[in-house]
Amino acid sequence: MIFKHQQSGFTLFEILIALVIFAILGVIVAVGLHRTLDSNQRANQADKRIQQLEVAQALIRRDISAIVDRPIRDRNGETIPAIIVAPGHIEFTRGGLTNPFAIGNRSDLHRIEYRFAYGTMSRTTWPVLDRLTNTKTATMVLLRNVSNASFNVYDQNNQLHNSWPFQSASEIITINQQN
Repeated sequence: MIFKHQQSGFTLFEILIALVIFAILGVIVAVGLHRTLDSNQRANQADKRIQQLEVAQALIRRDISAIVDRPIRDRNGETIPAIIVAPGHIEFTRGGLTNPFAIGNRSDLHRIEYRFAYGTMSRTTWPVLDRLTNTKTATMVLLRNVSNASFNVYDQNNQLHNSWPFQSASEIITINQQN
């Protein structure tokens, strides 16, 4: 009796084909995973940027809603209007600060400035309204990589302006002639 010995196993060619298929599947999975991780990172960055924007908007909205008509004095004793608007800049007096323990003789008014310059939006506060030569400010950068920002105001005739108060009498005359 002669037994034929049957081979059980894979040939070298079959193993190579299987390795090529697994390598192709591995590359496809790696590329997909890389794209997913990259998309997740971009989504996290966008979410962080949106959170910063929401905080900045809430702060600006809160400050602007508390504007009061209180002019201030600069270091030379000159009067500065309660609200100043210029391209990329707004400065105003706001009320509503609390003094919960009645510490000192502190006012509930504050001077605030928002400024857009060199791609950043910053908020500056003064601890006192009427400025002295040694008055120190506190500046906080709200947003970076800002491409554009503007502040506009409406006058009593619902005309939009990018500066306030008017710089000259001719601006007032021009605006009155338009109405």
